[in-house]
Amino acid sequence: MNPGQIILSLFIALALYLLIKRIWLAKTIKDYTPTEASEKLRNSRRVMLLDVRTLKERKAQSIKKSVHIPLAEISSRVDELNKFRSHEIICYCKAGIRSLSAASKLKRKGFNSANLKGGNSTMEFRSIKMKYKLLKLIFPVLLGATGGFLYYNFIGCNGSCAITGSPYISTLYGAGIGAVLVNWKSGINSIRKNNNILEKEGEK
Repeated sequence: MNPGQIILSLFIALALYLLIKRIWLAKTIKDYTPTEASEKLRNSRRVMLLDVRTLKERKAQSIKKSVHIPLAEISSRVDELNKFRSHEIICYCKAGIRSLSAASKLKRKGFNSANLKGGNSTMEFRSIKMKYKLLKLIFPVLLGATGGFLYYNFIGCNGSCAITGSPYISTLYGAGIGAVLVNWKSGINSIRKNNNILEKEGEK
C-alpha cells in the first residue's frame, strides 16, 4: 500500500468514526421533539433551554427565557450552570448537531441534559427548511458511496472480490452502509413532524 492509499484509508476511517460517534451520541442522549420540549417547559419549572449557538445567531433570534452559552465556551463556563443542577437542561442550536455535542459534554459533567431533536432556533419564529434536514440524511449515504468508489479505485482487490469487483457494486455497497447508519424512516418522519409543529408555533 503506497502513501496515497494509506492517507485515503485514514481519511475514510476518520469520516466513518465521526459518523458512528454522532450516531452513538444520538442513542445515549435524550432527544425531544419541539412538541415534547414545549410540554415540558409548560408543565415543569425544573426544565430550561440552553442555546449553544454563536452570539451572532443569538442576536438574530432567540427563544424567550433560554440561557445562552456557545458550544465553544461550554467547558470554560460550565460553573454558570451549577444553579441548574436540579433542572433538566435541553440544549438547542440551529440544526441539532452542536446541541447534541453540548448535551454530551454536560452529561459527562453530571448534568441532566437532553437535546432538541432536529435543532430549533426557529421554535417560536419559523419552520426549519426542508433542505437542511434532507442534507443531514443524504450526507452519510453520499459519504458511503464516495468511500466505496474510492476503495475500488485505490485499495480494491482488482476484481477478485465479489463486493469490490465493480466500481458500481462497490459504490452501491458504500451507499448502502451509509443508509444503514442513518435511521432513514425516522428521519423522514421527523422532518415532516417538526416542520408542521414549527409552522404552527410560528403562527402563534
